[in-house]
Amino acid sequence: MIHATMIRWVWHIACLMAFWVGGCVTTWAAVPEGSGVVDVSDYNVERHEVTVLGWMGSAQPQVFVTQLRVFLGEHTIYQGRWQGAPRPDVAQATHRPDWLMSGFRVVARIPWAVPSGTYPVRVVAQLGNGREFELQHATAEHAITLNHPQPRGMPMWGLLLIVTLPICVILACPWRGSSLRRWCGPGGFFGTVVLAFVTLVATGTTGSSIPLLLKGAEPVVAQAPVWVGQPRSVRSDEWEVITPMAVSQQAHRPSFPVVNQNLGTGGHNMLVVGMTGVPVAHISTVAKPATWGFFVLPLPQALAWYWWFPFFGCFGVMWALLWRVIGIDWRGAAAWSAAFAYSPYSAAFSGWPAYLAFFGVAGLLCGIQLLRAEHRWQATLWGLGLGVALAGYALVLYPAWQISLGYLLVAYALGWVYANRASLYWRAAQWGGCLMAAVVAVVLLGTWWQDAASAVNAIQATIYPGQRSTSVGGDVDIWYPIKGLLSPVSMYQTTALMDASDAGSVVWLLAALMPSLAFYWWQRRHVDAIGLALASYLVFLLCYLYIGLPEPLASASQWGRATTYRMDLALGLAQLLLLASLWRANYEGARWVGALGAALTLGAMGWCYQWLPAIIVDGLSPAFLWMSALLWALTAYLLAAGRWGAATGVVTVWMLATAIPFHPLVRAPEPFALTPDIARWLSADDRVAVIDQRNWSLLLPAAGVAVVNAVHYHPPQALWQQLDPQGQDSAIHNRYQRLLLRLKEQPEGARSFVLETPRLDEVVLTLDPARFRFERLQATRVLAPLAHAPALGRHPGLSEVARGPDWVLMRVMPHANSHAPAVANKSQL
Repeated sequence: MIHATMIRWVWHIACLMAFWVGGCVTTWAAVPEGSGVVDVSDYNVERHEVTVLGWMGSAQPQVFVTQLRVFLGEHTIYQGRWQGAPRPDVAQATHRPDWLMSGFRVVARIPWAVPSGTYPVRVVAQLGNGREFELQHATAEHAITLNHPQPRGMPMWGLLLIVTLPICVILACPWRGSSLRRWCGPGGFFGTVVLAFVTLVATGTTGSSIPLLLKGAEPVVAQAPVWVGQPRSVRSDEWEVITPMAVSQQAHRPSFPVVNQNLGTGGHNMLVVGMTGVPVAHISTVAKPATWGFFVLPLPQALAWYWWFPFFGCFGVMWALLWRVIGIDWRGAAAWSAAFAYSPYSAAFSGWPAYLAFFGVAGLLCGIQLLRAEHRWQATLWGLGLGVALAGYALVLYPAWQISLGYLLVAYALGWVYANRASLYWRAAQWGGCLMAAVVAVVLLGTWWQDAASAVNAIQATIYPGQRSTSVGGDVDIWYPIKGLLSPVSMYQTTALMDASDAGSVVWLLAALMPSLAFYWWQRRHVDAIGLALASYLVFLLCYLYIGLPEPLASASQWGRATTYRMDLALGLAQLLLLASLWRANYEGARWVGALGAALTLGAMGWCYQWLPAIIVDGLSPAFLWMSALLWALTAYLLAAGRWGAATGVVTVWMLATAIPFHPLVRAPEPFALTPDIARWLSADDRVAVIDQRNWSLLLPAAGVAVVNAVHYHPPQALWQQLDPQGQDSAIHNRYQRLLLRLKEQPEGARSFVLETPRLDEVVLTLDPARFRFERLQATRVLAPLAHAPALGRHPGLSEVARGPDWVLMRVMPHANSHAPAVANKSQL
């Protein structure tokens, strides 16, 4: 009986529990967990991000939303917190004052694992009690289409794998077995480097920031999708000047002219474009290897060659110098060469410092091998290479780097020749090689000068840069030595005092290297010529930076054409050569020397930091400053103590980890073409004046269209002769210039245009849309943003021929301006 009674009681309790649980479940199902709406879901193609805006709120005041999840279809692209915002409209409409802060904003970076396709955007809010609810969409259209850009011919992961193979070979060397021995030597390493370069070129992968130029390129059809990283606006000299100029050379008819008639009234001499230069059908192009791809490759591959050659070329010659000539371990030589060629300084300046170093070090290598050559044919070949290197070095056309680096290379060469004088030859073969070098250099530079002299003279007569005052030095910031130490942070933020180009630098190691050199001399009781040459150069360079030179000496030595803030290249190479010389000499160091180097380094850090401007300090984490200072001191200790392998690893990782993320990886564009709506209204004889859109004026020549205003290394004299025949405004327009045309009504009785130079390299020509005679620009067409159509349409000398969503194209009618309002005198024209 007792057992049966217990069973009945258990049965009744179970039924009651079942009814209670069922009621709770019914209640929970009937009450919504919360509400919310996605107002905006925007896809940023360039940054590969989805931005989601909306509001959400929990139905129960005591239960809070703890995280948001954003989905593309079934792919989770974000999970975590959000940026809140007040939504008084929601609180009022829902009668929930506790939902005042219900607004949210989420920026989700789309993982590369999400394949291309069209996906609905879904947002799910999760509550603290573990439950969740999905937000509704304010509009019916809430899907986005992904189009992952990929390298041509292979998947992204394949390209990245090939590019990282050289690093894998270096890391595999200490553990190489019999099966890896063939691949883990210098030959296998060199093969992987060549393979990486060939793959980057073949897939049309570039590091150019040209996507910034193509953004909003309404008149031109061209695409350069970014598949890794972010384009850098600070590289404007690359993506806004030199790269579009190079493309415009290919688009010109005939291709690759000396004078490009599409760039400005009167044309532009393309031989005076410095740095990597642009492709020109001229004998001097032999000394411009970065441009060779344009003559034999399709445009995407040519642009990839154009970008990567300076980095890989510099790495190759530096590796050969450190390993084969100086004689340090090939792996250490490769690491230091990579740290130099791909340094933050080189990355910030689009590889141009590496390009100049390529010519300088290549010339040094050829000269050394010339002095070692036993046979006449060998000396002749090395002389040929030396002549090309000398011409290429000169044609970079940037004295600020050329002067400082040239003095360093000469000093090192003299020290090396003296130190190795017993093993060198000076016979008829060497005379023949030197003669070959002189002939090649004279022919290349002489023919270049013959066709560029008039443009060079025009540049030398400009206010900027031709008549720039002599720099005597002594004006560098006191904290300059720690600039490279701060690069991992300062390169990726812009302050009023320092942009990314100024922030990128090398890590100074002089506080360790100079005591180490002194200790080495004391140990050997001998001062070697190479060390003395490098130490003397470094002392002189520091004196120029912090003390300065007398003006006559600065002028006579040409150091006055260099600037203190462009010494990073020479300084980086000088300390690398000094380090390699000590390594080759089997400098073993001592712990007390290492401690001294670390102490001097920390002292330099403290001294420089107290002079660091507050606006820069505010952007730096104290933890980062401490970490970088300790790492700097550790590197100094390792170097001064003779721990070459460990020091090499620390510096190489530091430099490459700073510089590599600065490069975007971009699929280089196909040849540029005009949109059909514009192309049918432009003929080969037309010249376009572009109003208010700098990018359009740079893109049109790249599509083969002549423009009035572009970037001009030498002033467009034909234009300024028309507008300023008396030269009253020559101080404004007689300069290297990015010429921008604008529209603005001018006061009655005043001149119908105004000239300004808001910065050293820019000229703004502001035109009165009612009174200016546009034929004075020697233009046949005017292209302007659509907003200017009413003002231009009222001009009697212009006639609209076409318009698009964002632009209007006008025809310039010569002599029709005779009906324009009369002006009081000639000065008002």
